[in-house]
Amino acid sequence: MPDNDNALQDLVDLADEDFVQKLDQVVSVIDEQVKAHEELKDLLFGVIEFLPIAIWVFDEGGELFLQNSQAKGFEHLFQALQERHDKISSEIQKSFSFEFNERFYIINSTKVKNKLIISVTDNTDSKRQERLVSMGKMAAHLAHEIRNPVGAVSNFSSVLLKKVNTPLKPVVLEMKKAVYNIESIIKSTLLFSKGIVLNEKMFCLSAFDEVVKFCQDNTDYEKPIIFDHFAPKQPIYGDVDLLTMVIKNITLNAIEAIEESEVKTGFIQFEYQKSYNYQYISITDNGVDFANKKKLFEAFETTKVTGNGLGLALSKQIIEAHKGNIEVLNTKKGFKISLPILE
Repeated sequence: MPDNDNALQDLVDLADEDFVQKLDQVVSVIDEQVKAHEELKDLLFGVIEFLPIAIWVFDEGGELFLQNSQAKGFEHLFQALQERHDKISSEIQKSFSFEFNERFYIINSTKVKNKLIISVTDNTDSKRQERLVSMGKMAAHLAHEIRNPVGAVSNFSSVLLKKVNTPLKPVVLEMKKAVYNIESIIKSTLLFSKGIVLNEKMFCLSAFDEVVKFCQDNTDYEKPIIFDHFAPKQPIYGDVDLLTMVIKNITLNAIEAIEESEVKTGFIQFEYQKSYNYQYISITDNGVDFANKKKLFEAFETTKVTGNGLGLALSKQIIEAHKGNIEVLNTKKGFKISLPILE
């Protein structure tokens, strides 16, 4: 019997060893699956974090289950979306636009099992571009329609100026100034809508001085304004008509800013600098500061009663067409134009 007992014990020991070995194999497989699951989960979170859109995941009770870092920057938008949770639930697998704080978003929602997934894409730039294109087309159409009648008025006023008596000439001159302003708006509108085509040649920077003098003599302003001109005899390669239009736009804006300010005497300064590769023109004034620096160069954005909001937007296009740059100064109120030196 002892031999039988020993044999039985040996069988039990072998069975235990085999069981333990198989159990170890099962545990090893489970560990590998858990590791693979964790890696997959990390990969999934990495993908969610990598996406340039905000993502929220709600549970079936409407409570927030998951969000990525993009979504954490939209707390106020998240609250507004929560107020529309019922509507989102009824629009599963649909997209809809959502306007919030003057920005436009595309909301996509879908349901996976018992989880509601919502993604938010900032579509503001695209939406503004669509509006800009529509407004540009409409403005270009209007400009075409009124260009010929305005041209006729301009011709008649020139003839009238030669024939009227001296006491009436100031009235006709004012009419010519008004017509000139309308023609400038028409030209800017058509130029903006059609795009910038450069007619480049060598010219002297003193041409800018001439346009400043024109603004000084042909613009109505009540306050005394000191114009600190620059007139370097420096050659520059570019489109003289378009670049002088930029100087004119900025100068007129400076005059209007001074008129709106509380200063008794206005001051507009033009400074010129040169480096090895670039020429720099700074134009500063002591008028009222810019209302919104972020929207300065956006088309049709204006706080002025007159004008069409194209001046600075068109100026930016012109400078960039010359492979240059225009920026708002930080130390003074004004602009800095950088133009490359082309040999």
